[in-house]
Amino acid sequence: MITTNKTPTIYDIKYATMDKSPYYFDRKSMKFFGQTMRDFKVKKSPTGRIYIYAKTKTGSYSFREFTNGNNLKALNIEHIEGVKTLSDIISFINTH
Repeated sequence: MITTNKTPTIYDIKYATMDKSPYYFDRKSMKFFGQTMRDFKVKKSPTGRIYIYAKTKTGSYSFREFTNGNNLKALNIEHIEGVKTLSDIISFINTH
């Protein structure tokens, strides 16, 4: 569990979520989606929420909220009004 006010790295998040989301950062899963750990970006919103996102090989984005210090909450950008592109994701993060 991460308990500092510092924005965690993607590796901090990977290790903190291994119990609840063991396959999200699995090498085979990331290969299937055409991702590497370096593709993932971590951004803290003005309200203190932590989000991660990365482009997939299909051109869409995987987008998650890191919650409770050990959980990844899926955010399906197709179901978030007005969020379709990377720019939209950044705007969403900056306002939540």
